[in-house]
Amino acid sequence: MRFSLRITLLVVAVLALSTVAVAQVSYDAPRFSAEFNGRVATAGGEHSADKGRQDTVYASVQGDVQELVSVRNIDSAITVDYSSSHSYRDQLGPAGMGTLKSSENADFMYQGHPASYGLYEAVEEGVTQWKRIRMIIVDAHTAIFVVFIVPREYAQSAAGDREFLRFANSLVIK
Repeated sequence: MRFSLRITLLVVAVLALSTVAVAQVSYDAPRFSAEFNGRVATAGGEHSADKGRQDTVYASVQGDVQELVSVRNIDSAITVDYSSSHSYRDQLGPAGMGTLKSSENADFMYQGHPASYGLYEAVEEGVTQWKRIRMIIVDAHTAIFVVFIVPREYAQSAAGDREFLRFANSLVIK
């Protein structure tokens, strides 16, 4: 009897830990809040005078799924319309994100801010990755990029699409 109780407790503990490992993590930053797929690490935040900007990246990785939010503070004012989000979308491919799949682009308003969507494809370490990116122009000095990177096969699945939309739509701009 005691043996089966121990086994039951072990199974419950493993299931509980598994649930914690895939649970959503609410993250609150100065310019946004969002639901990430796990623990969030930050990088950047230093001002680059030669580039005229400061980028801070918030990232979570669970298995093959990478979720990132990048907040860019810009010294010189940018136009708060689709021309700015298009410019970012067009620059990201040559900057290393991969090949922009032009049939997958879209423009929309996100919480009252002009935004563009781009889908990039790149082969990294022999795996074809899809990088789904929303470029949101918050104001004349701030842009937010929502980035979701996964293997193409997962990205094309219903589960991959749901996970992207869950993450991207959880973003609340402050």
